[in-house]
Amino acid sequence: MSTTLSGELHNLDYSDDYQLTRTADSYKYELTPSGGGTVSFKVESFQPHFPGIPSKWTTIEDKSKVSSGATLNGSFTVPVTKISATDSSNSTLIRVTFAREFASNGVDYKLLFFPA
Repeated sequence: MSTTLSGELHNLDYSDDYQLTRTADSYKYELTPSGGGTVSFKVESFQPHFPGIPSKWTTIEDKSKVSSGATLNGSFTVPVTKISATDSSNSTLIRVTFAREFASNGVDYKLLFFPA
């Protein structure tokens, strides 16, 4: 199943983030900006707190940026979520954050990602 996230960052709007639950797996992505600006994005996974397991966001795709007129391709892996010292869940909360470079032109973006 593929997922598409799209939006626009114009005027004083400099970032968007989305939180989604996805199955632990490897995903390929294509990020396409338009409108003249530059957009960056990163992907993080969330590990909720359970006894003996601290809650935290972990980067699973480092911040990358791309300018309008180009397409950024890559991949990331969504990890399992630990639910105890010995058990885990294949369902993981991820956060995808888009940011427009400071003082750059406005930018529209479209991210498509799907299991590899």
